[in-house]
Amino acid sequence: MRLGDAYQVDIQITVFARDDATIIPSGALFRRGEGWNVYVAKDGRAQLRQIELLRRSGRFAAVASGLNPGEEVIVYPSDRVAPSIRVAQRSR
Repeated sequence: MRLGDAYQVDIQITVFARDDATIIPSGALFRRGEGWNVYVAKDGRAQLRQIELLRRSGRFAAVASGLNPGEEVIVYPSDRVAPSIRVAQRSR
């Protein structure tokens, strides 16, 4: 059998896979010194967390440690965000 017009091949290429990685938006990351950090929103307050990255791309980052699955990170934190400051979720 030969391929001709109207045939389609769907593929998916996986370049990285790890079951225990937590995935977050790259916009939540920022540098402080040599390490990567995020702010987590917990009980209405911002908490600073230093994290260890496995990988990152333009859109997402895989976190190895420092963040638990399900925790809410603050994406694109402004310079007004600081540890213990009161934060609220913005409606979309």
